[in-house]
Amino acid sequence: ASNVKEEKEKNACRWKNCILKKMSVNSRVFTWRELSQLNRPHNAHVAYRGKVYDVSSFVSRHPGGFDQIMLGAGRDITLIFDSNHPIGNHKVLDKYYVGELADNEHPVFPEMGEFYKTVRKRVDNFFKEQNLDPKMDYWMIVRYVIVTFLYFSLKLYAIGYQ
Repeated sequence: ASNVKEEKEKNACRWKNCILKKMSVNSRVFTWRELSQLNRPHNAHVAYRGKVYDVSSFVSRHPGGFDQIMLGAGRDITLIFDSNHPIGNHKVLDKYYVGELADNEHPVFPEMGEFYKTVRKRVDNFFKEQNLDPKMDYWMIVRYVIVTFLYFSLKLYAIGYQ
């Protein structure tokens, strides 16, 4: 059993070293203006914490949908990525790494600390325990329907008095 564990660790180290070598060999420095031009599905690049990733091959496979990933193409996605993905999910980006961002439109924030991670896990657990979807508020739909109904009712009412 220990041999299997050691072999897995060696393979993981080889994989990480391979990624790091690819990162250093193929990387270049992008300016903010260069990045902003890379916003097409066939040439989609994003910045996350000062690093640039070519996600062109991932656009059509993004679980959140084509439109969601294209909203971030050519931009810094740090804040939106961290708020919509589980902690540690940014490692998925490693295989798309192409370089560093020389300058940035927004401040580049350091990695989230333990406080943020703890609060995030507690919030995630709350939603799971309550069987709630944090991205879908059914009461908002009800309110929208009511407001829409009232708007058109008042509009029809106003037209009747003209």
